[in-house]
Amino acid sequence: MHDHRSTHAGHAHHYGGHNLALAIGLNFLIFLVQIIGSLITGSLSLLADSAHNLTDFLALGLSFWAVRMMARRNDADRTYGYGRVEVLVALVNGTSLLAVTGLIFYEAIKRLAHPEPILGAGMFWVTLFGLIANALSVLLLRGEAGEDLNRRSAFLHLLSDTLSSVGVLVAAVVIWRWGWRWVDPVASILIGVFFIEKSWGLVREAVHILLESVPGGLNLETVAEAIQAVPGVEGVHDLHIWSLSSQVATLSAHLLLGKRSCEETQDIVDQVRRTLAERFGLTHVTLQPEAQGCGEGALWCSLHDDTNG
Repeated sequence: MHDHRSTHAGHAHHYGGHNLALAIGLNFLIFLVQIIGSLITGSLSLLADSAHNLTDFLALGLSFWAVRMMARRNDADRTYGYGRVEVLVALVNGTSLLAVTGLIFYEAIKRLAHPEPILGAGMFWVTLFGLIANALSVLLLRGEAGEDLNRRSAFLHLLSDTLSSVGVLVAAVVIWRWGWRWVDPVASILIGVFFIEKSWGLVREAVHILLESVPGGLNLETVAEAIQAVPGVEGVHDLHIWSLSSQVATLSAHLLLGKRSCEETQDIVDQVRRTLAERFGLTHVTLQPEAQGCGEGALWCSLHDDTNG
């Protein structure tokens, strides 16, 4: 008996597609200005900022594509719809930030050992332009920060690059005023540390969903106890809880109900469904009532066939 009252595609319709398109255009412009500026001024932190803006441009493009994909309805091939596109995009965005940060660390260490001339004034003005444009992009998408994993990954890219621009701007002022060239690679390393912390959390959450782990905040034993507390339920086994996306959790279970009429069985199943929705927010539920036990009645069943030893 199946209940699916939440919609997968509907989450994408409220996304500010126009604002996202503007943010994509802004980030490509920032990248062009900063890459040229870094070549002229010789600033590594400005080059790091331009590299992150390039990943922003690509990440926002992927997010825009993900929004369009998630708006599609499920079909005969993808019966669950396209909700996991957002998880895949978040994984790509997170790993790309980690990869770029690793390259910046490598270059920063080389610059600390062998400092190179830097034009502080030019670095300042180019960074100021990037900071203003990045801040505008953050304002455009600030309403999406608390939404699904895809939107959060896009917003994280923009916010992290805005904060990195602040760090580069401070480094530019120090180099321009006092000529301390070592500040440039140090600023790059500090920015990278921030990126690693945020990006790793994004990657970890995406992998958690792709491995079909129990969603955060839910406990399998607690859910099982709630089901068995419903009058008429004699036991529960083969219980599985997993996430289709960052917004949709799914549950399937076998209910041991003994010998009952069809009407009694339906009433019990409906009560279990209401309990799951009210206590745990689980509305995508598949329940299979059974008159007798199955095997040894394990709470969850292995997918591996152990009959061959």
